[in-house]
Amino acid sequence: MTQRGWRHGIALSHRTGFPNWRPRGGDLKIFFTPGERFSYSGEGFVYLQHAVEAIEGRPLEQVMRELVFQPLGMTESSYLWQPSTAATAATGYSVNGQTRLLSSTADSVRANAAASLNTTARDYARFLEAVLNGRGLKPATLRAMETPQVAVDPSCTNCLRHAPDSLSKSVFWGLGWGIEQTPSGKYLWHWGDNGVFMAYVVAHPADSSAVVMFDNSDTGLSVAPAVVGTVLGGEHPSFKWLDYAAFDSPAMRFTHAISTRGVTPALEEFAPQLASGTISESAVNAAGYQLLRRNRAADAIIVFQRNVELHPTSANVYDSLGEAYAAAGDSARAITSYEKALALDPTSESARDALAKLRAAKPASVP
Repeated sequence: MTQRGWRHGIALSHRTGFPNWRPRGGDLKIFFTPGERFSYSGEGFVYLQHAVEAIEGRPLEQVMRELVFQPLGMTESSYLWQPSTAATAATGYSVNGQTRLLSSTADSVRANAAASLNTTARDYARFLEAVLNGRGLKPATLRAMETPQVAVDPSCTNCLRHAPDSLSKSVFWGLGWGIEQTPSGKYLWHWGDNGVFMAYVVAHPADSSAVVMFDNSDTGLSVAPAVVGTVLGGEHPSFKWLDYAAFDSPAMRFTHAISTRGVTPALEEFAPQLASGTISESAVNAAGYQLLRRNRAADAIIVFQRNVELHPTSANVYDSLGEAYAAAGDSARAITSYEKALALDPTSESARDALAKLRAAKPASVP
């Protein structure tokens, strides 16, 4: 492999050391030696986009249209917003009933290899069929895509803060694809999470079977394990790694209880599951952020405070609590929470940036 190919292989397998996304308006930093370990990064694919555009001498949209979309009959796919998209674009729904429409914005003026693809399940199925059949691919390229390059850290998808204590024995990353290696076979898979727009795709190369699932709700991936299990069967450890609560899980029932019965009754009802970890730190955090998005900062503070009690060594729970305090106008307590987050994780850019903004403003008194 050439030096350039080695670098591109590192980006395809998410080993660049880049964050998923740099802070808005901030610089791109490398958090660990490239090639050392896995941490999912959209920035890595933007790097690849620039490489492709430099080699081809034209924009990514033109390259993809000529080499992929047109040959595969993907007539409803584009990295740029098209006028025809507006008529068929899905409306996204959040658990609290809010809606979000896809629209032409400044972010869609330029293609983003990791984030701006507008497509349909049918078009994506055409792409997946081509991958499974090796259409348009050299046999060696297909084998490389399907070969594990790195085992993931079982505890995280974005893993900038620390080297893994252990490595997964069943979830890996190849060149562009996640790979599951299980007793029921090898599967290629990927997922997407853009708030109220979710996606999950998985393919079984041994028999060319596959599932493409697009969903327009922020809880859409809660049904993905059931859909994949019904259609494909087999074992799919990627779901445990992604850590989205299943539709019938205690975490989802906890979130529903908060919406229907209130924060305090929900915390009391699900206290055993919270204490045992059956409802995870990330699930509690997600419930808190749902409240924040509904402008219920006081309730969000109660949920985040409970998460701090449950997970006192987690920088993330203090970061979230700081955000809720800031939303409530309590900058003094927000500063204290962010300071704790930064003490637990000195690499946290979000905590450092939030502290700088809070300290630059006039501090509010603690009531």
